[in-house]
Amino acid sequence: MGSTGIRLALFPVDAPYDIRPIRLKAGERSDYWATQVPIHNDEGAPKVPAKCGIYYLGERHAGLAEYRTSSIKIEQVNTEVVKSGLTGIFTEIKLRVDAEVELHDFELERVILSIPCQWPKTLQIEYRGIVRDGFELKDEDIECVGEIDAVYHWSRSKTKYFKRYEVKVALLVDIGGHSVNLRIVNLAKDPDSDDSCMLTESEAQGRTTS
Repeated sequence: MGSTGIRLALFPVDAPYDIRPIRLKAGERSDYWATQVPIHNDEGAPKVPAKCGIYYLGERHAGLAEYRTSSIKIEQVNTEVVKSGLTGIFTEIKLRVDAEVELHDFELERVILSIPCQWPKTLQIEYRGIVRDGFELKDEDIECVGEIDAVYHWSRSKTKYFKRYEVKVALLVDIGGHSVNLRIVNLAKDPDSDDSCMLTESEAQGRTTS
């Protein structure tokens, strides 16, 4: 979930989810589309951006100041409803990932989550739990690393355990920002080095939004 939320281009969103443009208070950013989740089950319940939902679950409110929804107090939020909404989002994402895995005859071994570097442990735990439930995985199958560049370095470091000429495939799912892409990355040990790898990327699949 990037700073601009999960995009409509990734998957259709049905009730109780809602997608609408949100403007930051400071006005330095233009309108963008953000996935919303309801804060309780009552009819007409206010909705908050998915990223805000993570903050509510972790009871960390500093990150909410830039959103209009920051006026919603934690006492007004049913965290179980928010968590259910967020889990539903990742259940939808899993459908797309499963389709890509089946198309290329892959086997999903683990999920690596890139997260904002400023997130405390509480938010990482909440995020991991939501993805675990949405993807129906075990905790040990999910890795949290800071930001997308860390995913690259994490992937490279793991290749030192590869056998020579062994190739492993990773499916990177870019969610948020100004694009939504699924990118296949091939990892292999460099024949000329014992501790580095070759990394070749396939053509990006998906749609780019502006």
